[in-house]
Amino acid sequence: MARHSHQAQNHLSESIAHLAARLMAALACFEPLRTTGSVLRGTATPYSAINLYLFADCQKDVELYLLNRDWAYKTGEKRLRFSDGLCPVPVLLLSSNDAADVQLA
Repeated sequence: MARHSHQAQNHLSESIAHLAARLMAALACFEPLRTTGSVLRGTATPYSAINLYLFADCQKDVELYLLNRDWAYKTGEKRLRFSDGLCPVPVLLLSSNDAADVQLA
């Protein structure tokens, strides 16, 4: 039984990692960094978020890109640790029917 749940977990992690790879390809013009957290470690669950860090001159560039492709999103904020402490960073939250929620920072 434990082996079956381990195999199911591996399959789920691979599915989420595949979705992350597809998103990175779709957002290539913003030079996304590799995934982070549980997706990177291969321990993602149905409740894990895909976190991608993008490079854009401004958040509106990413928002226009998403709007032009009819991708629904919400705006938010998260705190990231930098050398000078925690700093607020704007985040775009995508909801995916495939698997996990997606956070673009």
